[in-house]
Parts: sequence; structure tokens; C-alpha cells
Amino acid sequence: MNNSNKIVQKPVHFNLLHELQHTGNNNHATNIHLNAHLTWQILSNLSINFTSAWSSERSRSKLWADEYSWNIALLRGADYGVLQSPQELPFLKYLSPLLEGGLLDYSNMTHEAYTLKGQTNYRCLLGKKQHHTFNMTLGIEIRQNKYTGETGIELGYTPNKISEYNYSAQEKRFQYIRNNFPGIYPEDPQNYSLKDHEMNLIDRVENVFSLYGTLGYTFNSRYTFTLNLRNDASNRFGKNTNNRFYPVWSTGFRWDLHQEKWFPRQKWINEITLRTSYGHQGNVVSNISPNTLVSYVSKDLITNEEQLQLDQLPNPDLKWEKTTSLNIGTDFSLFQNRLNISFDLYKKKISDIVVEKEIPIENGFQKMFINSGTLDNQGYELEIEAIPVQTNLWEWRIRFTAGHTKDILDRSDADQQTLEHFTNGRAIVDRFPISAFWSFPFIGLSPTNGSPLFATMDQPNGVSQKVPDSLLEYLMYSGCREPRLFGGIQTNIRYKRITLNAIFNYQVGHYKRLNPFISSSKDGMMAIPSPEMNASRELLYRWKQAGDEKTTNIPSLQNKDENVSCYLPDNSLSRNSYGDIYRYSLYNRSNARIVSASHIRCNRISLSYHTTLARIADLNLSFTITNPFIIKNRKLKQQDPEISTSDADYYTPTMSRPKNYSLGIEIIF
Repeated sequence: MNNSNKIVQKPVHFNLLHELQHTGNNNHATNIHLNAHLTWQILSNLSINFTSAWSSERSRSKLWADEYSWNIALLRGADYGVLQSPQELPFLKYLSPLLEGGLLDYSNMTHEAYTLKGQTNYRCLLGKKQHHTFNMTLGIEIRQNKYTGETGIELGYTPNKISEYNYSAQEKRFQYIRNNFPGIYPEDPQNYSLKDHEMNLIDRVENVFSLYGTLGYTFNSRYTFTLNLRNDASNRFGKNTNNRFYPVWSTGFRWDLHQEKWFPRQKWINEITLRTSYGHQGNVVSNISPNTLVSYVSKDLITNEEQLQLDQLPNPDLKWEKTTSLNIGTDFSLFQNRLNISFDLYKKKISDIVVEKEIPIENGFQKMFINSGTLDNQGYELEIEAIPVQTNLWEWRIRFTAGHTKDILDRSDADQQTLEHFTNGRAIVDRFPISAFWSFPFIGLSPTNGSPLFATMDQPNGVSQKVPDSLLEYLMYSGCREPRLFGGIQTNIRYKRITLNAIFNYQVGHYKRLNPFISSSKDGMMAIPSPEMNASRELLYRWKQAGDEKTTNIPSLQNKDENVSCYLPDNSLSRNSYGDIYRYSLYNRSNARIVSASHIRCNRISLSYHTTLARIADLNLSFTITNPFIIKNRKLKQQDPEISTSDADYYTPTMSRPKNYSLGIEIIF
């Protein structure tokens, strides 16, 4: 045993080939989709459509590690077979979280859905020249989504063997030692929590009942008016809400300018259309229930009776998130339809946003979900399709899309935010985007010991002082986690029977935080990598001696971090229950760790050849590469810019997306 920590802690060794034999990840999925469509043509201009659909998606996954694996050795506190001495055996049932077997992380999920839809369609032409066209539909729709399953983690797992391990007895041992021996802490080196050994049941049903209708009128193929009405009811609303049956409507107008008599007849202009629409919509937040939710917990240690735990209070007033939207657009078709342009401007106002709000503790909970807040969203969408070259031998087609969005939160009625909310991009702050995040103002490294320094808190004379401002005033706004501009590029070049195709996507205007440089434990001890562990190459460029602060912003490695919570404006910002926050934690959350996540990625490049075999069959040959390359900020190194995160507590994957090469041969008779 480790006498200083009073837990089982011995050297644990890792071997890749050994680990491959003693761990596994098994997945199985089954999908069934059935659709039926029936049309009854009553009259030439009147028909009825019936549509039904049913689908079932089942998935099973088993992520396991047996007792010989490195993962279980970490949990146990020692390699397999090491804890066998007579002195240690009597204490193992209290000090080691796992006495025998391995661990199983399993998931069994089922998603069943059905849709029933009936629709009546009517179309008529009126007038001597039939310049008046009417289109009408009336319909009813019923949808249901049912999610069932279970997820959990089981101790004592052995592959291909039914375990007889008594999990509840192990939990009782843990609880016993905690209650009767306060000087001993029965926890493993990775702080494995007993709550992870419980099973979670999923049983959620989403029902939607809809009535809808549309009316369209077109005059002389020039002016088109549309009206859409829809009423939806859902079991995801509270029983007291007045908007349980919330109407949805929209109206639109389209003007085909090229059909006008006065429109100039030019060969290079084919079509020009103007469009506008306005309407109200509703959104159901399906993963939030208005009902009381409870969960099973471990049996009572004294009475041995089953227990239920209240997880969520009922909210009978839960209702729709409402959206009001305005859209203005135009379409161009030029040069004999070889250049097509579509452009849309939109503005949306979302109200009654479902947010988590603090409530008086007398209710038994600190927070619950309510409808509160408004979000303003505006932007544009652009699509261009062009054929720059088109001959008998050559053809080049290109498609470009772009979208820009700007969202501002207003009147959120949000609770007091914490440090993690601000630095991880989860803070709800009025007049800022919903993905905004902030950072500590880094000003350089200490010339004395290479530790990170911050504005206001660290004075030039080496003396530290308390930050007088509020948290939001002290932190630096670092931008948004979500891209402001995004889109794709697709190009297709053909020469005779050979075709080259490439697909790209790009994202611009967002930022992310680099992976944490180093972390500290609750007592300030720094988690310096041991010799057998992988470590970031940033350590090679760290501060090592006086003067290095002029050429690097990577701090030095120290044995113990400094608690700086007394210099911050609010003690509620602490990183743990002891009220501590450390200097290197601030560095991980500083602007020195912020980089642009703008990038362009090539998703696929393919080369194909088509020919005919003696007029008997068609032959298609193809060679495809997926994820061939990405152009991004070099500071990201192997971090994926498309993983939207600014979390300073966890490492994001640093493995490049795999390149896949495929060769295809298709023969069609």
C-alpha cells in the first residue's frame, strides 16, 4: 500500500500487443425500414395520398477489458497477480475497487418509429387562357418515436463467462470503510466513482399529432402566393401550458421576372426570380420531459430496502420554443443556364428558449428547465453552380456554397455564471453569441521561475494583487466556438470517359482552445508525465532558464502549483470543493492557448473511367481517396478544428482522420 495516500498504488505497466489481446470493442447494429405509399386519383384534379412508414434500429455495444489488461490494473492499483502478499490480502476488499475480473461498459438501445399520413390534393386552372392556377392540400399526420434500452458498467466481467461477482457487496465494503475508518480513503488512482457501476434505463416516447394545409395561387406563371397552416400537439409539453396546441403558419410570394412582357430578351439572361416568406414555427425540445423523473439507486445500507431518487421536478408549464422568421431571396440563371446563382437573406427571432434556471432550494432542487430568453439569428446563404467549360471532349462543373450566421442572445434571464461556463463556451450572456467564450489575459512568463503571469493580478514589481473588477470585466472575449462562415466546394472535370471529382468543405471565423499544457491535483501537485508516458512536444520548448521568457510562452515545469484563488474577483469560481484554483489552470484558460480554427478540408478525391465492353456491358473503374488533406492553423498540430470545444479540462483527440483508399470495379449487363 501507499502509506501517504492510504490506497493501493503500485507501478502499472503497459504493453500494446498484450492490451490488444485483453480488451475489446464489439458492436452490432440492425436497421429495418418499411415504407408504403398509395395514391387514389378520384378525379383528374383531385387525389388522395396515404403514406405509412415504420423503422426499427437496434444497436448493441460491449466495450470490455479483462483482469489482465492495463485499464483494470489502473483500477485495481497494481498489475495482475501483484497483490498476493499475506499482509495486503486482508485489506484488499476495502482498498482495491476491483477484487476479481474485469470491466464491461455496455449499451443496448432500440429506436422504433412510425408515421401515418393522409393527404388530399386539389389543383385547378381557371380563366379563358387558364392564367389562374390554384393548388390546395389538406392533411393529417401522426408520428411516434420510442427509445428504449439500457446502458451501464459492470465490475467483475470475464469474457465468455457468467460472472457471480457480488457488486452490491463491494459497494457496501466501500461505504463501510468510509464510515468507520475516516483516515483511509478507498479510492483508486483514477478516482473511479461508484456511481459509474449503476445501470441507466432509457424509456422515452415522443408523440406528435399534426393537422396541416397549404394554399397556392399562381397568375399567368408570374406571381405565386402561398399560405401554409399547421397545428402540432406533442406529449413533450406540460399539461398546464396554453400553447399545447400551438399554430404554425407561413406565407410566401414569388415573382418570376423573366415571364414579364417588358423583361429584356437577352441570350445571356435566362431566368430571374424574387422570393420572400414570413412565418411562425414551433420547436419541441424532445430530450426534456415535463414530467417527474426518478431513478433507482443502491439499496439502503441499514434497512436493505430499495430506494428511488428524484431526478427532476415536474414542469406543467413547459411549452414550445417559438420562432418567427423572415426570408428574402433571389435566383438567377444566366448564359444558357451555365451559371445559376441563388442568394437568401434571413432573420429569425427565437423566444421562450428552454434554459436551466436556479430555483429556491426549498423545492428540493437547485435548478429546473423553464421557457425563458430570446435569441436573434440572422445571416445569408449563397449557392453558385457553374459550367465554365463544356465541349464534346471537355466539361468542367463547379458548385460553391456559403453560409454566414450571427446569433445574439437577449433577455436570457440566466443564472450567475461560473468560471467553467465562461472559459468553456457555455456561459449565457446577453448580447453575446451563444457559443462565445472568454480567457484569462496572459501577459508572459516570470523571469524568475517561468510561471505564467496575468494582467492586473501580477504587477511588474513581482507583487500579486486582487483583481478589483467582476469576472466578466476581467476576462478577455476570445470569440465563438462555432464558425461564422461555412460552406463547401465541389468540382467535377471530365475528359472523354475520364472524370475527376473533388469535394471540399470549409469553416471560417471561429476559435478553439489548445489541449491543456499540464494540470494540477486538488493539493496543487502538478501532473508531470512519468518517463513511460506519452507527452506533448510542447515540453521541449518550455521555459528552462532566465531569459527564455523572451522567446517562448510555454511555462516551466514545477513540483507544485500556486493557489491564486485569493486574487480572483469571486471565490465561487473555484475549481473544486476546497475553494482552490491554480495558476497553471489559469494558463490553460488564457488567451495564450487560443488559436483560429478556420480551415478547409478535402473530404474526397475520386478518379473514374467509363467504357463499354463489346456492347454487352458497361464497365466503370474508380479510385477514391477520403480525407486526403486539410489546411489549418499549424498551432493546432493534430487537433481536429471541426471538433467544437474550448474546454480546458479535457484533451480532444489528437489523431488525424484516417485516409481511406478504395478501388472500385462495376460491370453492368
